[in-house]
Order: sequence, then structure tokens, then C-alpha cells
Amino acid sequence: MKRSVKLISEVFNESSDVSTTKYRESYIAKDVDITSIAEHLNGNPKYAVRKDSMFLNSNSNAGNNTNNRFNIIAIYRGKSENKFEVGIAYMDLRVCCLNLCQFIDTPTFEILKVRLSILDPVEILLCDAIEDTGSQVDAIIEIAKSVCSDIEILSIQRRFFDDEKGLSMIKALASPEVSNMDEIAMKKYLCISASYCLVRYIEQIQNISYAVESLQVLYESLKDRCIIDLQTCKNLDLVKNLNEKNPSSKSLISCKTMFSILNTCLTDGGTRTLKSNLFQPSCDLDIITKRQNAIEELKVNENLLHRLRNHLLHVQNMEFVIAVCVHIEKKVEKSATRRKIQELINLRKTLSQVISMKHLIIPIKCDIISSLARTLYDKRLDEILNLITNKIDIDFEDKKNINQYIQKNFILYAVKSNSNILEASRKSFEEFIYSGERLAEKEIGNIPNCRLCYTPTRGFYYCIQMNGNPSSVNIPSNFINICYNKTNVTFTSRELLKVKERLDCCISEILIVSNTIVDEILLSIRKLVPVLYKLTEFISYLDFICALSYYSTSTNTVKPTFSSCLIIEKGRHPLLEKHKKMIPNDVYIAPESCFMLITGPNMSGKTTYMKQVCLLQILAQIGCMIPADSGTFPLFERIFSRLSHNDDITTNLSAFDMEMSEIGPIIKNCNKKSLIAIDELGRSTSTEEGLAICFGIIERLIMTRAFTIFATHFLNLSKMTLSFSSIENYHFPSEESDSGNASYHNTHHTIKKGQYEGPLFGFNLAAACQFPNEIVENAQKIAQGIRNEDLNKYKTDGVVLYKKKLLKLGYKLFKCISIADEYDPAVIAEHLRSLKNEYLNKTY
Repeated sequence: MKRSVKLISEVFNESSDVSTTKYRESYIAKDVDITSIAEHLNGNPKYAVRKDSMFLNSNSNAGNNTNNRFNIIAIYRGKSENKFEVGIAYMDLRVCCLNLCQFIDTPTFEILKVRLSILDPVEILLCDAIEDTGSQVDAIIEIAKSVCSDIEILSIQRRFFDDEKGLSMIKALASPEVSNMDEIAMKKYLCISASYCLVRYIEQIQNISYAVESLQVLYESLKDRCIIDLQTCKNLDLVKNLNEKNPSSKSLISCKTMFSILNTCLTDGGTRTLKSNLFQPSCDLDIITKRQNAIEELKVNENLLHRLRNHLLHVQNMEFVIAVCVHIEKKVEKSATRRKIQELINLRKTLSQVISMKHLIIPIKCDIISSLARTLYDKRLDEILNLITNKIDIDFEDKKNINQYIQKNFILYAVKSNSNILEASRKSFEEFIYSGERLAEKEIGNIPNCRLCYTPTRGFYYCIQMNGNPSSVNIPSNFINICYNKTNVTFTSRELLKVKERLDCCISEILIVSNTIVDEILLSIRKLVPVLYKLTEFISYLDFICALSYYSTSTNTVKPTFSSCLIIEKGRHPLLEKHKKMIPNDVYIAPESCFMLITGPNMSGKTTYMKQVCLLQILAQIGCMIPADSGTFPLFERIFSRLSHNDDITTNLSAFDMEMSEIGPIIKNCNKKSLIAIDELGRSTSTEEGLAICFGIIERLIMTRAFTIFATHFLNLSKMTLSFSSIENYHFPSEESDSGNASYHNTHHTIKKGQYEGPLFGFNLAAACQFPNEIVENAQKIAQGIRNEDLNKYKTDGVVLYKKKLLKLGYKLFKCISIADEYDPAVIAEHLRSLKNEYLNKTY
């Protein structure tokens, strides 16, 4: 396989210039020595984690993350018989949390694909990817390039994937109070090895180190998570395809996803929590029930919900202040001091907001919020608040009657101090500000529409607004650095530059003294940083619950329950009901009838129905309310789908190849705790082959007892109900109506019991495409003859049908008796009456 390989120096040179290009292809760097990276970056951080441009240094390479992605992931795979066991370690550069995960993947690495989709990393680190482990690592490289767009893939030297050094590093850096690394997690050597490589790499590219016992280290188990493969995520429109461009505003409706519908989160942490749960819903009934109780409580008390969201709206990102506490920067700059002061001000405001939420949290009865809210009563929060209040003046920014140019530099006045040097520097700074204003009155007093401007990064300069005609502006010859923009002209003078230089000297003196005081505050907060991690977790989870509650209140929803059956009454598609008048539909799938076979014409609603069932299942398992009149769901561990069947020219696969490649992993990995949606399987080959393959696959799926929804145009498959009691026939009916000389195809999009026996509407489409009448009429006669022959061929006598009815009734009675003690006798009696009516009225 031919690969584009670049040296590490080329990688970082291109990274620094990436802002000049609109799109950059994924590429690989081989045999990377982590210890040599810092010298290529000249001690500057590779990525800027703040959006604030005022914190960026002009010499920094940090402006290269144009896609606003900050996750870096290290992947380490097992060898030989463990070649499908994968360990990953990842960090968001904005968050001081090291996440570890280790799992046994499928041969096509489906779980890894999902993890990459959730994280959407900007860089991936692999162990000797090109030379060492051959085709399997090559497969991981190809997976990374196909799942993630614009990504750097680095092949790191094996010596940096060291589990012993990883263990020592975690023991040294992990904060015991907020980490969950127990003895079992410490034995996951693959992800431990990856963690050592990842942390050392981040320390090099960001030119930082981590303080002892200050890092949150979390091991994430997939044991109680429902796995949804990447293709199913795309089929169900959970999130948009990561390789696609952002949709334009005109096509937003067509690009709606489940994530965009639910995502009303007000914090970055809440958004990450929502996305993680949407991709991998919970299988833990206790967690789901607690979330439901919280959402139900907030749904009833909408006023409380809006007040909580109003507080969250004013909460600053806690991750940044934790970062300045945990990071030990190796290169101190003026911008770093400004950032530290700003983060302390943000923390002070956030603590005030969060602590004031106590009175809102007190009435909440649900365990999942009240248990996390105990952090609000931690005395360490008050201690941090006092540390900041005693040394930082957060109100200076809001003071009135202050010179506007001084107010723009409020950071310089934020630190409280009795230092004579600091006071003298501030007075000098003010004097130079006033001298700049006096100079401006003298130099530009006679220039129309000219004004003095100031920014902390550029200093003083002059500006003239334009009306689109640069030649209309006459600038005297004594001015320099003239720059014409679209809407204005900026320039300066030599005297004004001298004022700027003096201001810069004063600013440097102020920031040097302020930095000493700020570092003392941060050092004191570092000892208390575990409570900030807990507070961040509380804010993120509360925001996540509030987002689900907001959806549940703004939509007509109901609280689902859980049992062994999938029963939905008048369910609606979550993505379509706000834009179209949706027709609700019922669902009934039970262990005794686990296979739902749906027939019907094109555009009748089969595919939409299958997507609707899967999305409602996902909503139920993340703990959200569902758009339906009622709903009962099993807890599934896997959700599969096979919906599209177009040729894929990028992989050189035909439509039938794509069908088989997608259905293969489903058959291998499904079980009785799986939900499967399959649409029009076998339509891309001959009728005989397609029917035979469908028969074989249906038999296999019935043996696994997986809950399956199977939509098809092969009406012959409906007769499998005579051989398999687990299959239930359903159809979307349609009718033909005449209007003048034309006939119309009407579908009601309402699912009905039984096989489809309505008219064949494909001929209407052929006639609409101006086929000759004799062709359409002859084809219609032949098709009707084939259908009548099939109907007569599969007719069954009444004895067989009677035995089949008794068999299904007996299974349902046995199931009812086994759970009778768990329900009220009146409910059981009503259920038995419904079984009786169903038995008496059932037809085939």
C-alpha cells in the first residue's frame, strides 16, 4: 500500500502554516522521537486552547487549530492472539483529565470507529505503525483517515509506549480524590502504555508539565454501554458525517440530527456528556431510572428548569482555570500572566453563580442531582473564593467614570497589592495614557473623522472610517504604517510609537509583579483543585440533564418504562415531528415474536418507521422522555442497522458488496440483547439469490433471538410466518384513486398487521415516465399473474393456522404466568382479556 510519509520536522513546519490553507489532507509522520519535538516549536505551544485572541503571542504557532478540535488520542493494540484488543488514552487539551479505555474489538474495529467519531481527534499517536505490526495497524490508519477529517497521524517510537513508566506516571500525577484507577484498571497495560506516550507528547508540544497529584485520571468501562456502530450512527442521523462540511443555513432542516435536536447545552462539558451518551447509551437501569426521575421532576417544575439554565448561562468554563492551576509552564510570557488573571476573575464569577444555585438545588429530590450537588457545600469552595477575593479586584472592569483606555486594561489593575513598585508602574501607565490622548488632539485635531484607538495587543493608533473609497482619504505625510482596510484606514506616528513603547515598559513591570502574586494564589488553589474537578462534573451533568429536560418539556413526550418487550403506542419520529405533521405508529416486538417483517410500496414509510423505532430506543436508554403516548423498552447492548445500498466508488464495492459487507458483522455480533433494522436486503442481485440470502439470514437472526425489523419488497418472505412462530407480518397499506384520466398512489403511513396485498404502484411510476402504454399494461398483467400464483401456492389449511395460533397463545400465557406476581391482579386480568380478544380475532 502506498502511503504519504513525512518527517516530523515537516509536520510541524506545515502545522504552523496551516492557517493559510482552507483544507489539509490527513498525513502520517513516522519514527517520531517525542523528546525532539519541543525544539521544532521554539518553545511555543502548538495549539491555543483559548478563543481569546488577546492571549495569543505573536511568536506562537498556536493559531493552527482552525477546526476548533482539541482531542489527542494514543492507540496501542495487542499482538498475536490479542491483536483485536485495543487500548486508548486521550486528552482534551483544554481539560486536565486523562481518559483511559481498553476493549476487545471486532475484526473491523467497529468500537474503535465509534470512539474516534465521539472524540473527533486532531492528532492520533500510534506505536511504530508503519514498520512493525503490518496490515492491522495499516487498517487502523485507514480507519482513522476515513472517520476523521484533517488529522495528523504520528508513528511514535516504541520506547514511549511503556506500561511500567505509565504506571509510575499515573501514580505520581493522578489526584486520588477524583481519579478512579483501581487495581483492575491498573492492569490494563495497553491503555496504560498509551497514556505514558500521550502525556509526554502533550507536555512537549504545549511546552508544559503537570503538577504532582493534580491530574484527573479516569478509566472508562464499556461494560454497561450500548454499542452502536458508526454506520448505524450515520444511518440514524445521530450526528452529521464528520467528513462533511458544515451545512448552510438554507439546508439546516435537511441536515437535522438527533444531536442537534437535543443539544441545548450551555457548557462545553454538558455538550461532551450529551454526545458521549448519544453514541453509547447506558445499559444500567439504575442510572437510566435516576435520570428519568430528574428529568420528570424538572419537567413538572419548568420554572426551576429555566432558572437553573439561566445560572448555567453565566457559568464560565472551569477547565481553563483548572489548567492554569495544574500546568507548570516552562516559558512565562506577558500573555500567560494576563490569562491567569482573567481565569481567576472568571473563577470568582463562576463560584458566585454556582454557590447561589444552592437554594435552587435544595428542593430537588432526585438522587442523581442531589448527590452531585453536595460539592456546592464543600468548604474548599469558600476557601478558594476568599483566596481570590483577598487578592483580585474583580469589580474594576465594571467601574464607571474611568478613562476608557485604562478600563480596557483592567487586567493591569485587577491584582491587589501594597507594593510601591506596582503602584508607581500603574501611575506611570496612566500618565502615558493621558499623554497619548494629548498627543492625539495635537496630531489629528484637524483631520476629519479621525479618532484615537487602543487595543491591549496593538497599543495606540489612529483610525479613519471610509465609505468604500480609499482615495477620498488624505493622510498627511508625517504619518507612518498606513494600512487600508475594507472599512477604514489605520496609521500611526513616530511620537505615538514612542508613547506605545513607554506603555509597554509599564505594562511589563505591572505584569511581572502581578505574576508573582497570581502564582501564589494558583499554588494555594492547586492544593484544593479536586473540588474544582467535582464542581466541573456537577455543572456538566446538570447541563446535560437540563438539556434533556428542555427537550422533554418543549415536545409532547412521555416517560418510558423497561421490560422484556418493545411496545410503543403512537410513537413519532424525533427528527421530523417539528417540521412535518407526523402520523404516529405503534410498535410491538416481544421475545415470542421478535422478528417484525414489513412489506409495502415505496415511499410508504418503511425506512422512516425503522429509524423512528431505533431513535426512540436510544432516547429511552439515555434516560430521556420519548415522543409517544406510551413506551416500554428492553435494554439493548447493541444496535445495528443496514439501510443504504448504493455503490461505493471510493472502496470499489458494488451495491451488493456493500450489502454483504454491512450485514456480515451484524450476523457475527448480534444476540438476544440486540436491536437490528434491515431495509431491502438482497435487492442488488438477482431475485433468486436475493430471496435465498434473505431466507438464510432471517433464519439465522431468529436463532439469535435478536429483536429485528426487516423491511422488504419480497412478498414471498411473508410466508415464512408459516414456518417460524417468531415472525410477525406487518405492512404499510396504500390505495389507488382515480381522478379523471389519471390514477394516484395514496399512502397513509400507518402500519397495519398482516402481509401487503395492495396494488402494485411501480407501474404508475413507469407510466409517469412516459413508458409506452402497451409495455406497462403487459407488465402489469404478468406481475398480477405471478402474485396470484404465489398467493395460491402458499395457502395453508385451517388446521395449521389453528395450531400456530395455539402455539403463540401458549407462549404468551406462559410469559404472563411467570411475571404475574410482579404486577397488580387487575393489570394481569386486563392483559389476559386482551390475549383472549387477540386470539379470537386473529387472522392470517
